[in-house]
Amino acid sequence: MPPRKKAKLTPPGGTTEPSSASAAAPGGTQPPADYDPVTDPWTDEQETALLKGIIKWKPVGMHKHFRMIAISEFMKSQGYAPANAEHTRIPGIWKKLDTLYNLPALDEREDSLITDIPDDVDGTKEFYCPFELPEDEYGDLMFERRLAMEGSPSPDPSGPADSRRGSTVADTDGSTWARVVKLYVPVDGG
Repeated sequence: MPPRKKAKLTPPGGTTEPSSASAAAPGGTQPPADYDPVTDPWTDEQETALLKGIIKWKPVGMHKHFRMIAISEFMKSQGYAPANAEHTRIPGIWKKLDTLYNLPALDEREDSLITDIPDDVDGTKEFYCPFELPEDEYGDLMFERRLAMEGSPSPDPSGPADSRRGSTVADTDGSTWARVVKLYVPVDGG
């Protein structure tokens, strides 16, 4: 979100009345009237931890309350939410997020993404699109496979694959092993 521009004290037209368009914040939301950034108890580190938490756990949609618990636990584990600070508890975090974002609009947007499922041709709604191979590329192969399956109920079992490397058992005869054993067996027995 880009920083907000400061409002000019006097507009270029010379009138001192602020217009309704310039008084509104971008996105059509304004912080609550009782919010004062000067008396805000949040430190910069706490706000940074809160923003890191909402990057990991987006507190909107169906699971927003569980995600808020995760954000609160994250801030506690990082040491930014002391036990005696009321503003870093879950209701205080909701108030802070309400000053930063239009939470009802975000909830509505998130819920619409979940519930808006496009209608199919036959008018039914499906959550998932069934997978189909493209007919123009794979039609011949699918037809051949369909015909092959009608002729036999299961594919013929293939034999063991031929190895490119020959057998090494014939290369190792008894004399080779005898020489290896002589190298590792102590001669004196001790």
